[in-house]
Amino acid sequence: MSTSAFIKQLATHDKPTRDDALEKLGSFLKHSKVLPELQYQKLWKGLFYAMWHCDKPIPQQHLALQLGELYYNIPETKFIPFFRAFWVVITREWKDLDKWRVDKFLMLIRKILNKSLAKLKSEDYDRDLLEKYIQVLSEYPLHINDIIVPRTITYHLCDIYTDELEKVMFSGLPGFEEEEDYEEEDEVSAPIEKKTRDTDNSDDEASDTDPETSDEEDEGENTENESEEEPIKLSAEEETALWKTKMEIIHETPIDKLLSPFVSLKKDTSNKPLKLKIQEAVLADPRLGKWKVKSYRKPKPKPKPLQVLQKQLYEQIKYKKGKAVTGEDDDELKDEDEDDDDEVISESEADNSDEEEDEEWNGFGTI
Repeated sequence: MSTSAFIKQLATHDKPTRDDALEKLGSFLKHSKVLPELQYQKLWKGLFYAMWHCDKPIPQQHLALQLGELYYNIPETKFIPFFRAFWVVITREWKDLDKWRVDKFLMLIRKILNKSLAKLKSEDYDRDLLEKYIQVLSEYPLHINDIIVPRTITYHLCDIYTDELEKVMFSGLPGFEEEEDYEEEDEVSAPIEKKTRDTDNSDDEASDTDPETSDEEDEGENTENESEEEPIKLSAEEETALWKTKMEIIHETPIDKLLSPFVSLKKDTSNKPLKLKIQEAVLADPRLGKWKVKSYRKPKPKPKPLQVLQKQLYEQIKYKKGKAVTGEDDDELKDEDEDDDDEVISESEADNSDEEEDEEWNGFGTI
């Protein structure tokens, strides 16, 4: 099947056609020869609109996970061109997104990032592959020019990068289990009449049941949910063994190299809010300090409220009496004070002047 046929099927409104094309696309990427990057961009244009037409949260999560899996299963020779094509399309089409579709595309970026990092891990962080991966990030989502790349994508990448890197590094360990596949839901909503019938039947069944038995069932369900949500408690020996395993993984992972695009962007950009975002969300992450990463930067201590008030008070004094604070000659200050004293009228003189004005007014007589 040609790429143009894939694009038409992926961008269609018909969900079964889109699902069938997506299944065929996985095998096509595996067994086809390396295509020009323009062809991969066309494929991602179709995938972009496949995500565009996908409605409801669970189908959106399922589709985003499927698109991320394409990167994990793709051959190494096609990984970078297909990865670059995604960022080319997403940065170019971002301006056309409305507020109702932004969230699902942010989720798509998260899944693509996760699976692409997992692909690097499966290739043992091959040096050439890693260099090309870093180059793509620097050219598109972490580009210095905010005209080319929407800053929403850059800020979102700052928020999720360390989280997804941690998930990939420690995948399979307790607390970092792989994501479960989402159950597929039908995107086409049921007719209103059918919904009303179902609700009526459920109400009738609920009224027929005994309230005491229903309460007992609810309590049983709550206890089951609580037992399922309880985290697994590890012993001290298991925790030390887990930490040793994590440290071995950390030493095998080129974390500093993976963080280098953020370090370069912070150094080169003149955008102060972006610099602050990279510092707080990425480089000052306390997890990097625990992992003993060289790129880690300690967060600046926040000023105490008393210090803030003192600074504000000092600035007010400096504004009102700037010459006194800046350390000018005392003679000039004394001269200014004497001039001010000459201009001030004493209270007694002011009272006498008021009485004289009253007498002059009374001389004219009253009405």
